[in-house]
Amino acid sequence: MKDSFESALVAFGGNNESKFGSPRETILYSIKKLQEKSTKLLKISDFYLSPAFPAGNGPDYVNAVAKFQTKLNPNELMIKLHQIENLCERERLKRWGPRTLDLDLISLGTQIVPNTESFLKWANLSLKKQYKEAPVSLILPHPRMQDRLFVLLPLRDVALNWFHPVFKKNIEELLSNFSEKEHQAVKRIKIAIN
Repeated sequence: MKDSFESALVAFGGNNESKFGSPRETILYSIKKLQEKSTKLLKISDFYLSPAFPAGNGPDYVNAVAKFQTKLNPNELMIKLHQIENLCERERLKRWGPRTLDLDLISLGTQIVPNTESFLKWANLSLKKQYKEAPVSLILPHPRMQDRLFVLLPLRDVALNWFHPVFKKNIEELLSNFSEKEHQAVKRIKIAIN
């Protein structure tokens, strides 16, 4: 654990009920759990409803992003995220399969982990290879975030001035890569209470 705080952006998603309730209730519970010990909530995005990926792969997802202040390093924070997923009955049966909770560390400050070369390898991986390959260690910023409208829209709610440390683009520039049809498929469903 470090002595100084950093800003952590965490994406939340789910499309199956857990013992804590609906996907929305499970996300709210997981946000509360993440605040325990060395992590302080700064802001929660609105909630969004997005189609499952790939198309037809289960019910629509509820998504959100929260901004935290933390003293945890990236690996400590990922351990905590996985513990919360397990507590919420997350099962890893199938790549991109339905789930009760999915927690992704989007960024921690401006850190690039482990390095730019590794980030670009995973960020540029073809969709076909994504079905078969996944990194065995943490990559920051999240290597697929720029491809996920359901992450970028709630991210804009909590960190409008966030700047991608590798691509050198702000959120509006990343959002401009999506069509109007893609934007319309992701719907704001709840105003978060901060």
